[in-house]
Amino acid sequence: MTVYVDDARRPGPWYSTTAYWSHLTADSKDELHGFAERIGLRRDWFCDEPSGAWHYEVTASKRWDAINAGAREITTPDLHAICASRGRARGWT
Repeated sequence: MTVYVDDARRPGPWYSTTAYWSHLTADSKDELHGFAERIGLRRDWFCDEPSGAWHYEVTASKRWDAINAGAREITTPDLHAICASRGRARGWT
């Protein structure tokens, strides 16, 4: 199984316009939650998307923590493909 972090680096949400965010996901939710805990992410930060696009949003520093802990760097289109595949497996089109 693999944990992935994309290269989105999008501007932060409403409360933080100076931080840049990426997405952390994995082949399974259990693996993702275990990895997230190891790099210091809180479980309540998990974005549970029924379409298959479940993930944690991570700041630039947590992105580097994830990479240093073994997450595989992917592009945002790669992330979209992974999530779309999950969605198709669950009957989403």
